Amino acid sequence: MVYVVKADDKSRIKLPKDIAAPGDRSLIIPVGGKIVLLKMSPKPIEASSSWLHTEY
Repeated sequence: MVYVVKADDKSRIKLPKDIAAPGDRSLIIPVGGKIVLLKMSPKPIEASSSWLHTEY
């Protein structure tokens, strides 16, 4: 599915409800003249524990 969004006068964009809910966090990655938007887990440390190994 593809969406077209337009930035307002403060450079904000409004995402469709089926993509993001109020309070959701996302990573915005600039790639050349494009952006990549990745939705973050509400608990990123717990979500990454299976593949991100750290030493305490």
